[in-house]
Amino acid sequence: LYLKFAGVTGDKKVKSGVKESDKLIDYIALKAYIFPYINLVWIGLVVMAIGMMMSIIRRLQLSAWYAFAALAAAAIGLFYMFLFAN
Repeated sequence: LYLKFAGVTGDKKVKSGVKESDKLIDYIALKAYIFPYINLVWIGLVVMAIGMMMSIIRRLQLSAWYAFAALAAAAIGLFYMFLFAN
C-alpha cells in the first residue's frame, strides 16, 4: 500500500493518492531523518529540569546537604535518562 500527499487544491481541500500492489516484496523502505544538533535540545532540557529542581529545593528550604544530594541525584538521573539511555 502506498500513500501519497498530492497537494492542496484551490478551495483548500487536501488531495491524497493511494496505490496498492498485488506483488509481495521482501523488504520495507524507511526514511530516517538525522537532526545534527539534537543533543543541544536534550542538554537544554536537562538544564531546564535542573533549574526546576533548584527552585523546588529553594521553596522547600532544605538544608545544604539535602539540597546538594537531591540536586546531584536529579542531575545524574536526568543526564542518564536523556543523554545516555537512548
